[in-house]
Amino acid sequence: MAGLENELLQFRTEHFGEGEVFVAELLDRIMEVESSQIQLQRETVALERRYQERLVDSLKSEIDDFVAKQRKKANQISAHLDAIEKSHDSKESVALLKRLRSFSSEILVALKQGDLDEARQTVEGFLDAGDDWSIVHTTTPSPLKKAQKVAEQIAKNIEDVYPNPNTLMTKSDNRRNRTLTVRQRIVRRLTQRLKKWIRSQSEKAQFVSQRALASLTKATSNIDRATSSFEKKALRDAVFYQAKVLDELSRLREDLKRGSESMPMESRSVAIRGVVELPAPEDFQVPPEFRNDILEAMESRIPDQYEEAIKRYYETLVK
Repeated sequence: MAGLENELLQFRTEHFGEGEVFVAELLDRIMEVESSQIQLQRETVALERRYQERLVDSLKSEIDDFVAKQRKKANQISAHLDAIEKSHDSKESVALLKRLRSFSSEILVALKQGDLDEARQTVEGFLDAGDDWSIVHTTTPSPLKKAQKVAEQIAKNIEDVYPNPNTLMTKSDNRRNRTLTVRQRIVRRLTQRLKKWIRSQSEKAQFVSQRALASLTKATSNIDRATSSFEKKALRDAVFYQAKVLDELSRLREDLKRGSESMPMESRSVAIRGVVELPAPEDFQVPPEFRNDILEAMESRIPDQYEEAIKRYYETLVK
């Protein structure tokens, strides 16, 4: 097998160039990281579902009354946004208020469904939009401030009603959570190792290397967020960030598959000087002394040791 692999590598290099060999191996290595993350996410989802079942059971007696109170507060946010909208008609403020109104609607939907995790995350999204709120702060800060304070109160109320994760997770769940945390760190190590390998190979396909490194840096950032979520026992957040990791790896893999055939010219070094002569039709004719050899080569079979290697090469490209 080792001999066949060496022959396959030599065949790839001779017939497809170093860039294509690099992309093929890069795809294999990305799939290794991706498969590890997929399995880890499946196990995280299973643990998170068990946790959510216990959470719902623990809140069952008070959830309806609690949700009803928070929905009233969410309606107050909509009323404050109405007050702001009446006095702002610039393109920027209209776009911002539209986004805030969308968050407000999503908060109500999440509360109606009794999904407190989703409601909390949506409230956080509403508050994070505050970076742009200076657009409407100047003339009518009062309704905006009220909307912010109500959103902050909803987030705090949800935080307060949640029981401590340690009271919901069994000893077995806690052990599983620790194991998943360690495995998430292992996925990070795999990603860092892959980035190091790309840098060592970057001269073979510079543009592809830069694209891959940028994607893997984003993936690593979300891996770190997933790890931090495990440490806080915020399992839904861990699943969310794991999904972002997989999205980034999947996009990168698909981009590499599509782009390997039409690699941008900036990845190749080409220098043209002087007059460029276009080939004449006769330049495409095979010299008589080589014609018989070429015809004979075209009629002959592919060597046995290469036939399987070529098949495997193309199977790798279409995975």
